[in-house]
This record gives sequence, C-alpha cells and structure tokens, in this order.
Amino acid sequence: METHHVLVTGAGGFIGSHLVQAFLRQADCTVLALSRKARPPGLPQARLLWKQGDVLNPAFLEETFSSLPIRSVIHLAALRGAGSGDARAYHAVNVEGTERLLDLSWKHAVNTFVFCSSVGVHGSIPAELPATWKSPFHADSLYHQSKISAEKIVERYIRRGLNAYIVRPTITYGAGDTGFPKTLIDVVRKRRLLLPSDDILIHLLSAGKLAELIRTMLFKTRQKELRTFIVADAEPISLKRLADLIHQHYYGVDYPALFSIPNVVFNGLEIAFRMMRNEKWRTRILLLSKSWYYDIQDTIRLCSYRPAETAQSFLKEMRV
Repeated sequence: METHHVLVTGAGGFIGSHLVQAFLRQADCTVLALSRKARPPGLPQARLLWKQGDVLNPAFLEETFSSLPIRSVIHLAALRGAGSGDARAYHAVNVEGTERLLDLSWKHAVNTFVFCSSVGVHGSIPAELPATWKSPFHADSLYHQSKISAEKIVERYIRRGLNAYIVRPTITYGAGDTGFPKTLIDVVRKRRLLLPSDDILIHLLSAGKLAELIRTMLFKTRQKELRTFIVADAEPISLKRLADLIHQHYYGVDYPALFSIPNVVFNGLEIAFRMMRNEKWRTRILLLSKSWYYDIQDTIRLCSYRPAETAQSFLKEMRV
C-alpha cells in the first residue's frame, strides 16, 4: 500500500486536532503535523510526525518539504478572529505565510492544496442571506481582509495549474472548542445570555464534519467545476432554540424568556464598540443580534458532503 503523506499546518489548533484524527483513521495516511505548540500527550506515535516550528520561518518550511514526499497540504495555520493583532501581524501570518506555502507546494509538485479560509470574507454578517460562495467580499475586520487577500493568492496559483481548493467554514463546534460555542454554553448555563427580541438564525458547523469534507477533497473529489466551498451544518438554527436546548440539558426547561432585550440595544452596543475600534466585542455583538446563514448546496452536490443537524449534534459533540 502506497503511503500518502499529508502536511497539516496549524495541527495543534482546534480544527487541526480534528483533522489529524480524521487522517489517522485512514490506514494509508502519514500525517506531518506542523504547529507552534509542542506535541500534545496521548497522540499515537504511528503515522504521525509532529514538527514544532513557525510557518513564517522559510528555513523550517524548506526543510519540512524536503524531508518527505508530501502529496497533500492542508493549510489551517492562521492568526484567527477579530482583535488578535495589528494589520502587519495579520498580513504576515495569514497572507505571506499562505503565499510561502503555496510557492513550496508548487515547487514540490504537491497533488492537492486545501486552504482554510472563513465565511467571514463575506463580512461578520453577510449582506445577502443566505450567503453563497459567490456573495461579495466584505472586509469588515483585519482578519477578514487578510483571508480575502490570501484567497486571491490561492486563486492565482490555481490559474497557474496548482490543484487547490478554498474552504470557507462557518463557526465550528466540537470537543476541545474554546470559542463562541463553549462561551454560549457557559453563559446559558449561568443564565447570563441576553437574547435579542427578534428571532435570530445562526449557522454553525461540526468540526468533525469539516474534517470529513477535507479528507474527501483529498481522496474522493475529482471535480474541477468549482474551487471554493462554503461549509456549514445542514440548516441554520434559531439562537433561542439553541439556548433552549442547552438550558434543557442542564435544567430540564427552556431558557427563561425574561432574559431578552430589544434589538435597538444591541444596535447601540455595536455602534459603540465600532467607534472604540474594538473589533472583538463588536463582532460578538453582531453574532448575537443579527442573522447569519449560508447556502451549502454546491458543497453537498460536488463534494458528497453530508452535513450535521445542529440540534441533534451540538451538545453531543461539545460533550457537555
């Protein structure tokens, strides 16, 4: 059996850890995991090579690509989220780092390159709903601008002949999550979530399903019709319904209706944080007060994608 060497950047992160486990379930895969973090305890030794280093280090990357016949590259490493750095930092990590990996993948004749972007390239809240992969870009944060710039570089390499794909996942959930989903569970459990008076629809994504999709792109997808895919669960879910499911899990009843406030209050908070240039809190307010959901039909049709149902999988995969 021929060994398929897969390079995964950002392997120590939340999505990266799910992806590494997905590849290790495939007997003909050897994973070369790149991370700034040390190798976590408990990972299998067989077919997993862990390299600690920085994707911004040219010598480190050159040595990595020369060490094994890498057939596929999954680029997850990024400076993530709003408010995580200044413009220079976002550009260095998310744009220059991506270009360096693309260049090495081209030079070393990699079979498939998958770039993990974000639905945020359409803005924290898309201008049109449901947003599709063809929806206009909207750089409403430094993070989103860096992902847009990186996507354009990937597209340039695709035109040169590199077999590359762009995936735009929405907010992911699953075991090990420390972001929006975990925070939502915590505030609902403590009855500290203030819900908007309007019914808000949000669109989440099982991290396990994202890992499955990327693995499919490497080993089963042969289509060239489309190169960019939005990835999310089967349908959006009402924020109120998700809060009810979480509250029912802990207390057996729906989330108290008294914990809701008019949308005008959220609008005022969003304006205030925007004026203070606080991208992190502005984004949080938007995600809780405006609907955001996406059309994934092309992903289902062309990639044999089988999305999760959020209501059935969220609590199970979060392991609460």
